[in-house]
Amino acid sequence: GSACRYNNAPAALVVTGWSGILSGEGIGKSKIACTSLANTCLQFVSSSGLGIRDLEITFAIAPRVRNGAQLLVINKSTDLHLDRLYLHDGPSSALNLNSNTHVFISGVSFANMLANGGFFVNNSDLHGTNITGMNDQDADWELSQYDGQTGSCGNSTLDGFVSVNSYGGYAVNSCKNTSLTHFAIVDGQLGGIGVVQSATTTTT
Repeated sequence: GSACRYNNAPAALVVTGWSGILSGEGIGKSKIACTSLANTCLQFVSSSGLGIRDLEITFAIAPRVRNGAQLLVINKSTDLHLDRLYLHDGPSSALNLNSNTHVFISGVSFANMLANGGFFVNNSDLHGTNITGMNDQDADWELSQYDGQTGSCGNSTLDGFVSVNSYGGYAVNSCKNTSLTHFAIVDGQLGGIGVVQSATTTTT
C-alpha cells in the first residue's frame, strides 16, 4: 500500500481546469492524508471529464472541533466520475460539490465527519449508487439550492444508500426531480429523510 501526506497548512491543494483521472490502487492500499485541519484538503475547479477513484482521503490528525476544512471539493465542473472512495475523519464535510453538471458517484463511503458526508449545492444531473455513511454529524447525503450561487439543484438520483448513526440520512432543500431508492437509514439522530425549503438559502 501507499500513503501520500500533503501539507495543506498554507492552503488547500487547488487544481483548476484539469481533465484527467486521479487513481489509486484501492481503498486500504492508496491514501491521501492532509496534515492540517485548518484548510480544505483537495479542491478541483472548472474541470471536465474528471475522474477520482480507488482512494482513501482523510486528515492525518483526528478532528475535535467543527470548522470549514473539507476533504474533497469540486466546483463548476462537468462530467465527473467519483468511484470507490473512502472519505473519513474530518472537521467539516467529506465531499462538497458545488455548481456542477453530469456527476456520477459510485461506491463511495463517508465516516466520522463533523459535518455532512456529501454536501451538494446547485448540482444538476447528479447520480449516486451504492453510497454509505456512518457516524457523521450532519446528513450523509444533502442536496440544496442556494440562490446566490451558480447553477440549480435538480435531476438527482440515489440508488443503494445506507446511513448508520449519523445526524441525518438523506436531506433535500428545494431541489427538483430527486429520487431515493433501495435504502436503509439506521439510528439517525435527527431523522431519516428530510425534505424542506430553507428560507436562509432560497426563495424558490
